[in-house]
Amino acid sequence: MDGRTFSDTYRQPTTGRYHPDHERASLMAPVYEWSDRFSEIIHSVLRQEPLNEHSTHTTLLNYLHWAGSDLHTIAEEVIENIDPINDSHNLSTLNFHFINAQMFPIWLHVASGSRSLSGETVRAVQNNLAASGVSMLAYRAKILESEDYQDISTTLPWLADNGVLNEIDTLITSLELTIQHPHIAVLAAPGMFESSYDSSKNNDILVVDLKSPNRDTHGIQTKMSINAAIREKADPTYVTLIDGRVDLDSTKAVRANHRSSKVVTAPWPGQIAMHHLIAMKKAVGLDSYTKRKLSENARRQGTVNPHVQGMHASTNLLRAKSEAHRLATTESKSQNKKVAARVIERVMNDLYK
Repeated sequence: MDGRTFSDTYRQPTTGRYHPDHERASLMAPVYEWSDRFSEIIHSVLRQEPLNEHSTHTTLLNYLHWAGSDLHTIAEEVIENIDPINDSHNLSTLNFHFINAQMFPIWLHVASGSRSLSGETVRAVQNNLAASGVSMLAYRAKILESEDYQDISTTLPWLADNGVLNEIDTLITSLELTIQHPHIAVLAAPGMFESSYDSSKNNDILVVDLKSPNRDTHGIQTKMSINAAIREKADPTYVTLIDGRVDLDSTKAVRANHRSSKVVTAPWPGQIAMHHLIAMKKAVGLDSYTKRKLSENARRQGTVNPHVQGMHASTNLLRAKSEAHRLATTESKSQNKKVAARVIERVMNDLYK
């Protein structure tokens, strides 16, 4: 679908769009405001409206600073007093930012008017996403090894958010499309696209052809398991559904609980992230273009954001790779290439149909 039509379908006023409860309102306000800023950026890109490069770069750099400091503080406060039902939208938006911060180099390129993305840029983003996924897997493994581990069906949802891990795996996989076709950008979908007024068009990921005259665009909605009701509801004109169990092979045989030898097949996202790091040949956390822009900003401000240094440090990626090797079982075998071929074929067909 052409980008302008796609964009206009989701275009909505931001005022009054979100309704967090009173106690969360001031706390969550910047979380939703930043999501809306990214919605505005991608709307301009899809409609091929010019962006002020300096202003947009400043916005993106300020976002990275916020994501590395305030975001974690907000998330800790929300999670400390979590209400799984009333906080579901808050958690979804927080998760968007945890993932989106890793996508920063691609946003920087797209907002600059780039028509293609280098392999260096894409691999850097994949590496950082994978490192985030592996850290979640490591925490899950630690709990499963402890005596506190009671029941696979009730423990796992709280060990690590399956939805976040599944989205990370889907993004790493979908970015292989950009490796093959550098003019096609893959981005985490900000709020207006992820929670639109018409839920049949909700997307977690946006796929954009930066070179096509009409800026062809399509969305991906990914879930750990997709049932018949979800398939019936989703609008295929806007949405490609990716099922973690079926399309990403994200299951694993594990013990039902700590005291039992019974083995069950459980949802186990994060395996694509793990195998991506194991296969990583070069620990690149930032591409050259992004490094240059960050250096320019640091010179202007007279300071360097320690979060940026830490998040994208090659030493951190190497530690994450070592952790991935530790987590991989002897019977674990990478399905990443097979999964990527499967997903890319479907997304490409839907993007240009």
